[in-house]
Amino acid sequence: METVCAKHIVLVGIASAGKTTMGRESAKRLGLPFADNDEEALKAAAVKSIDDALSKLGEDGWNSILFREYRALLGLKERHVIAASPRLLDRKGFWLETRKKALSIHLRSTPLAVLTRDLKNQGFKDAITAGMRKEYERYYWWRLGHCRKADLELRLIGQLDEDVSALDGLIRTRI
Repeated sequence: METVCAKHIVLVGIASAGKTTMGRESAKRLGLPFADNDEEALKAAAVKSIDDALSKLGEDGWNSILFREYRALLGLKERHVIAASPRLLDRKGFWLETRKKALSIHLRSTPLAVLTRDLKNQGFKDAITAGMRKEYERYYWWRLGHCRKADLELRLIGQLDEDVSALDGLIRTRI
């Protein structure tokens, strides 16, 4: 890819990859505002959780709000670090809109690390079974195909401070 000096920095990756956690910390270190696509869409839909949004609006309704809010974030005048919803990565128009107004960075980790974080975020306390891991790996590799469209990729090592420092360095060389 060619070097891009973009207005916004958009972090992409599968659910629980670390977009929000790393995006908030990186934005703070860089002195930039941070915005989370999922959080903005939840506010717009006047619901407390994604499960509530899906129950109230259905898949299509929720995805439409997510994309509308994402486009609004891209339209902000001040440069932001934005965590994009993984639900949008295969949506028609997502990558075209993103390339016009942002530099996209795919935060990539191992399937097991992401699965572990995802289950922990959901309050799951049991051991991960071989079947769960196998099923998740299929999903991970399918979703990864959408993330490969990003301008840059950052392979995470699982240490927040070091990963955020690497992200900051990547951003600083491109903006």
